[in-house]
Amino acid sequence: MKKQMGWIIGNGESINIWPDPWLSYTEQTRPMGPQPEAAQNITVADLLRQDTKEWDIEKVEQYLPFHKVQILSLKPSILGAPDKFKWLKHPSGDR
Repeated sequence: MKKQMGWIIGNGESINIWPDPWLSYTEQTRPMGPQPEAAQNITVADLLRQDTKEWDIEKVEQYLPFHKVQILSLKPSILGAPDKFKWLKHPSGDR
């Protein structure tokens, strides 16, 4: 079985929304589609409200409208914990 790695969202600062697998905690999933030139270096943190650390729905709809439901199902850290790169489909995420 091929091991898959993916990001677990914390503060979102380490995760680029286009190349990094972050849209699922069980599958290696990343957004598909053309990347707007002005949005090539956007991180997950840029999709969060600065005051509450919850999803900024307007920004999610602006950059990734086709992934809105999937994104809103993910829970970023409201305490600002760092992002974690983990093995998917393994209980501890360590192997």
